[in-house]
Amino acid sequence: MNAMTDPSKLALPPGAVLNAALTPAAALTPAEAGTVVDTVYGVLQIGSAHIALPLDVLREVIPCPARFSGLPASALGLLGAISVRGKVLPVLDLRVVLGLDAPRHEDQVVVVLRHGGALLGLLTDGVRGLTKLPAGSLNTMSSGSHALLFSGSFERAEDRSVVSVLDAAAVMRLPGVPLLHDDGGSASSAATAAAHVPRCALMLVRCGNVRLAMEVTDIHTTLPEVTLHPSSMDGRVCRGVIEHAGVRLPAIDPLALMSLGTLPEGEPCQALLLRFPTGLVALLVSQVIDIVRVRETELLALSPLAVQRPELFRAALHVADHGDHLVLAREVLQHEPDLLALSTLNATPGAPATGKDSVASAAATSAVAIAHARGSTVITYDIGAEVATRLTQVIEVLPLPTDCARPASGHAAVVGMFTHRGHSVTLVCLASLLDGSARPDPLHARVLVVGVAGAHFGFVVPRLCHIESTVWEAPRKDKPAAKPSALGRHAV
Repeated sequence: MNAMTDPSKLALPPGAVLNAALTPAAALTPAEAGTVVDTVYGVLQIGSAHIALPLDVLREVIPCPARFSGLPASALGLLGAISVRGKVLPVLDLRVVLGLDAPRHEDQVVVVLRHGGALLGLLTDGVRGLTKLPAGSLNTMSSGSHALLFSGSFERAEDRSVVSVLDAAAVMRLPGVPLLHDDGGSASSAATAAAHVPRCALMLVRCGNVRLAMEVTDIHTTLPEVTLHPSSMDGRVCRGVIEHAGVRLPAIDPLALMSLGTLPEGEPCQALLLRFPTGLVALLVSQVIDIVRVRETELLALSPLAVQRPELFRAALHVADHGDHLVLAREVLQHEPDLLALSTLNATPGAPATGKDSVASAAATSAVAIAHARGSTVITYDIGAEVATRLTQVIEVLPLPTDCARPASGHAAVVGMFTHRGHSVTLVCLASLLDGSARPDPLHARVLVVGVAGAHFGFVVPRLCHIESTVWEAPRKDKPAAKPSALGRHAV
């Protein structure tokens, strides 16, 4: 597969609002948000540099005008001003301040920063997505000769790029730079009280004709356009795989997952990447619309009769200019059986791997979740008859290795062994093991990797069919199997 161009670019169109208005909105405090483990940054591109700012500093993304209005001020990099809903916003080009080339192009946008009650616009070459940085991962930066405009840096996990964290206060202290003081909400006691109401940042998305919202902190990153590739995992919920940072990820249709229909066929897709203990899953959406911050009091109770799976939704939300949205329940989504099961098939960098039983433990966690679900997620394959196996029993699905050792076990079904992700995997032909059938065609065969008591086995099957949700039932005792066989001895 070809790697996607600019895989970390955030799919927010120019004019999308990062916070609902240019009015004060206090950042979430640890008391409001619980224990803060990660910091979510918006990543911008300025010249060849990637610059990050915390989401509570980013206010709005505005289309860049062809010309800026003049201001009676002189400062290095000052372009002029633009009008934002009747307010005059100064705009600065940091490339000039940093001594970089400063060409203009149509893809540039103005990002509005708010810090300490002041607003400033920054000309940027594009928004490059959201990224989540674990606590303690920031490399602090300083200079002995002069103050820096960035306070630290980190390596972005998605693409290994170096990202510098811009110091908004240092930018606003640059000599001669005019600032817009945003004190419109301080005169009202009601507005002051509202600033202390807990808020949450939600990403608004559209899936076909359905509008959804989910907390920004639940999203690992966003992809502005994805190419779907067929996969042996294709089914009702899984629409194929996408490639991100060299890893193939299952692409999920959220409407099918939530029993709200299906995404329109042939419509271009964007994706939200969600991280689970064992890997990433791509949630397909038609369009990323906006990021808004809302008070908890704005979340409306959702009637259980409104949707088929009310447990997946936290509330309903009306957003001005964007309409009504269903807000996903973060705790339930993190334990959704289909997502957990599919995430076990694609181990990714950053997933826990502290011991030989880590993957098996994660699969066991998925199995517990599925045991409490209404049905089971299974992977089906053809070994002369179509057979289904619980997906949580499978660690990973692989092509048949072309180069593997030939162990002298003496067992007719053992066809080889190879190493994978730090484990020795014994290859076993499942059809030969069950009824002595011939070994499958290597070009079309697939390997189902499973772990048992610390050992890893790869069961070779001729062909995978699909992944689906089903209900397992024991056969009636008064109805014997039509044909006794190795498969007929097992209840399904």
